[in-house]
Amino acid sequence: MNNKFYIYIIYILLLQFSLSEVPPVFKSVLLPGLGEHSLGNTKRAKQFYFQEVGIWLTFIGLKTLSDLYESDYKAFASLHAGVNMSNKDYDYAVIIGDYDSYEDFIDAQLRQRDKIFYTMPENSGYEWDWDTQSNRLKFDKIRYNSGLLNKYTKFTLGGLVVNRIISMIDVLYLQREKRKYKIRAGFNNDWNGRMQYSIKFLF
Repeated sequence: MNNKFYIYIIYILLLQFSLSEVPPVFKSVLLPGLGEHSLGNTKRAKQFYFQEVGIWLTFIGLKTLSDLYESDYKAFASLHAGVNMSNKDYDYAVIIGDYDSYEDFIDAQLRQRDKIFYTMPENSGYEWDWDTQSNRLKFDKIRYNSGLLNKYTKFTLGGLVVNRIISMIDVLYLQREKRKYKIRAGFNNDWNGRMQYSIKFLF
């Protein structure tokens, strides 16, 4: 994950040298604050830069913690439930956290007349048997924390999108303010052909 972040930063820095003709609002899509920077407003640009870095660091931190919890609960299940968690998805982790053994799960599905158990045929590496109920509950807590942190990472990705949208709006505002006081004056002919001097305020 850290490598992806560094690659992203290097990519941004390299592209800055080839973005002179790109409209500021599109620069903000690439990196919030870049559009403001190109308009000469470095103070506002720094605010968006700091926000971007903060969001990325939050994402990396949450993702790292989620992965650590995932490694912990997989190792814990292997030790206390005799299950191989390799190539098992998150739904499987949820199931083994709810039932003390594979047999209990199958019995529950049969009572509910649910055919989900057919996705875990017997003697195919899906069996488990917790040594104690407390260890199963401990496993489920670790699994829950991993899933919760992973869910939070999605919110931070949404924050990256929002940061870009706000920066784009800010650039459009700055461009409008910059044109707000621009005056255009000169001589021209009116519809009767008479010469007149006009002053135009551009907003």
